[in-house]
Amino acid sequence: MTLIGSLPNLEILNLWNNAFKGYEWSPVEGQFLRLKQLSIQGRYLVRWIAESIHFPNLERLDGMNNLEEIPSDIGNIATLNYINMFECNVSVINSAKQILEEQQSNGNEDILLGFDMVPNVFS
Repeated sequence: MTLIGSLPNLEILNLWNNAFKGYEWSPVEGQFLRLKQLSIQGRYLVRWIAESIHFPNLERLDGMNNLEEIPSDIGNIATLNYINMFECNVSVINSAKQILEEQQSNGNEDILLGFDMVPNVFS
């Protein structure tokens, strides 16, 4: 990921099944500076340890089907406007709800959550 993260014009990154060796990803500060869209869809990545400084221009987050949760500090990214979850754990949904609340409390009323085949926990 270090090589990919250092690409200066990278705006869209789709991470699929075998994108990682191991179950954890902890990005390096100073990379992914222009990334706007991140899709994490794989059966191996379980822990994503990230902060808002790792993805300062992120607008859209997709997938997260095998993650334990979305890092809470992702909610501090001012440009974030869409989170789409696909076949994910309830803990990911709960972390997305917390990010939604945080974004709305910071004045971002336009942020949206999308759902594809997730449990109905929004009752």
